[in-house]
Amino acid sequence: MPPLSRAVIRGIHLSHARQLAQFSLPPSRHAPEENPPPNLLADTIDWITANPAALQAAQATQCKSTGTDSPNWDAVFFSLMESDAMYLRKFEEIYDAIVAARSGDFDLAVTHLQKAQEDVDTVAKMLDCTFIQLCDFSTRSPDGYWYYSGAYCGLFVSNSTDKPFMGVAYKGTNSLRELNTDRDWDPIAPLRPGVLWGSLVHEGFYAGLFGTFSAAVQDAQIPFGTCVLDPIANCRQLTFPPNRSHARTAL
Repeated sequence: MPPLSRAVIRGIHLSHARQLAQFSLPPSRHAPEENPPPNLLADTIDWITANPAALQAAQATQCKSTGTDSPNWDAVFFSLMESDAMYLRKFEEIYDAIVAARSGDFDLAVTHLQKAQEDVDTVAKMLDCTFIQLCDFSTRSPDGYWYYSGAYCGLFVSNSTDKPFMGVAYKGTNSLRELNTDRDWDPIAPLRPGVLWGSLVHEGFYAGLFGTFSAAVQDAQIPFGTCVLDPIANCRQLTFPPNRSHARTAL
C-alpha cells in the first residue's frame, strides 16, 4: 500500500488549487512553449525500462549518497528520471484548473490538476512512487525580480514501506524567463534565516525558491517555502515512522 493516504494527497491538491485561485489567467489555453518534446514520455519510459538495476540500487539506498565526495550515481539517475517527468504536465489542464480555482470550484480545480499530471503519474508508477504536484510558479516572477521565474515542482514519494524516501523534483529550463534566472549566478547571502546554514547561494535560484509572490487576484503574499515545505513536512509526519523518512532534492 502506498504510504500516502488519499486524505494527504487531497489536502496537498487543495493547497495547490488555492494557490491557483490567486493567479492571473494565462493569455491562452494553448502555450506551445510549455509543451514537452513529442518523444519525451516514450524516451523516459525506454530509459527506465533499460536500467532496472540502477533503479533497484537507488531504491535500496533510499536514494542517498554516503558523502559529498561519493555521489550515488544510481540515485542521480533516479533523480534525473523524476526531473525529466516534470516536463510532462499538460498545460491545458493547468489553465482549466486556474479557471476553476478562480471561480471558487476547488473540487473541479483538483480534477484538472489530476488530469494535468497523468503522464507524470505514468513515470512515477514505473519508479514505484506516488507523485504530487506542489506548486506552479514557472510563469510568474518573485517580488523584486520581474525578469525571473519561480519553480514548477512536485513530490515523488516512494511506495516502499520498508525503505521509504521522497524527493522534490523541479522542472528545468525551457523559457527565456527561466534562462534569465539561471544566468544570475552571483552568490548572495540568504535573506531568510536558516537557509543552507547561511552559505552563499545562487541569486536567481534563491529568489525563485525562497522569494515571495504577490497574489494577482487577492492582496496577499505567497511565500514559496510555505507552499512547498509545509506539505512535505505534513507528508513526513503522517506517512512515515519516526527516523525512517528521507527527504532529498532532485535537481
